[in-house]
Amino acid sequence: MKRVALLGALLALGVIACQQPTGPVAACTTTNPEPASSVVTPTAIVTDNTKLAVLLPTDIDAVEAGRVLADPTNIQTGDVIVANCNEGLLRKVTNVTTQTGPSTGVRPQAIRKVYIETAPTSLEEVITAGEADVNFGAMAFDQADLSSSPDGVRVQEVTGVLTINNARFALKAADFTLNGTVKSTLDPKFNLVFADGSLKRFEAGLGGNLAVDLKAAATLKVGSSEVAERELWKGEFKRAFLVGAVPVVVVITPRLLIGATIGGTASGNITVGINPTFNMAYSIKYNREAVGSKWTSVGTAPTFTLNPSFSYGGSTNVNATTYVRFVMDIKFYGVAGPRLAATPLVSLDLNPTGTVPRAKLAAGVSATGSLAAGFKILGVGMDVEFGTLTLLEKMLTLNCDTNSCS
Repeated sequence: MKRVALLGALLALGVIACQQPTGPVAACTTTNPEPASSVVTPTAIVTDNTKLAVLLPTDIDAVEAGRVLADPTNIQTGDVIVANCNEGLLRKVTNVTTQTGPSTGVRPQAIRKVYIETAPTSLEEVITAGEADVNFGAMAFDQADLSSSPDGVRVQEVTGVLTINNARFALKAADFTLNGTVKSTLDPKFNLVFADGSLKRFEAGLGGNLAVDLKAAATLKVGSSEVAERELWKGEFKRAFLVGAVPVVVVITPRLLIGATIGGTASGNITVGINPTFNMAYSIKYNREAVGSKWTSVGTAPTFTLNPSFSYGGSTNVNATTYVRFVMDIKFYGVAGPRLAATPLVSLDLNPTGTVPRAKLAAGVSATGSLAAGFKILGVGMDVEFGTLTLLEKMLTLNCDTNSCS
């Protein structure tokens, strides 16, 4: 028995040993950097090497809100540290201390670590002049680093098409059933221009193609109305770019939302569909030298076909709007900044007991841009909140009877 017990104990120890991690967990995850798509004059990207310190991710042991723990370096107070670490590291050094720990059997020499106290800073601290275009690359739904979606919504591999199959959402005013597909070839682009030691211009834009084939069937509930929005899909894309010697990490979190506005005085059934395919190009632009508002919108009217449709069963007045909103949140070095959104929608006003036309159906697309308050990671002049700008809008209104529009 003792021998069996001893053998069992040894086996248990062996299992526990096998389950132990083989080494310390890395403090940094890295993204393979690529050069900025177009640097107008590479030598124009100027940095003060006495102030810029590029840390290797392998030398970083921990990243905290106001402190970085690293292997011994020659970093000094006043330097700016950058690293391709997690969502990007860009901070100004406020203090440096070195701590020596006890030696171990594995490492007989004393262990020295550097504690780097830091404060927020901006990219213009280390880039004094130059222009760079950054092409983020198309965001296919199936290529997201992280993604999530509710039941009834999934992304097809290879094609990257988002399919919606009887996805159900219960609201106070109506029970929705959604079917359709969404396909995207959207491509974000950024332009940064530095001059005289500060950010002169910045532009964040979105171009490409968005195709939506969506039908929303709703069972209305008596005497109720509601405005609601649900998330269909969420993903994350991360890229790192070299602007001169400086790694710039950009994280984009796109979301697809389904929204609806329902209003009525009695029960009924309604199906509203939209099937647009459109190309677009729009952006928000910052110009430090502009007179008046430094933020402006730039947009080209999209080309698209709508193919709206609807059917209705009931006898009540109804107002219904349904849409798919594509929202793109952009972060530089982990700091939330611009948000771009595109919204194809269809809106139906139905009045079967009123005058002709019995219904009006409006369908179209709109795009907006906004900026998170306090965004100044690229330059102090960016700390300007402009709310939401309408970048483009195009609508088509049709007169309808109870089951067709013209």
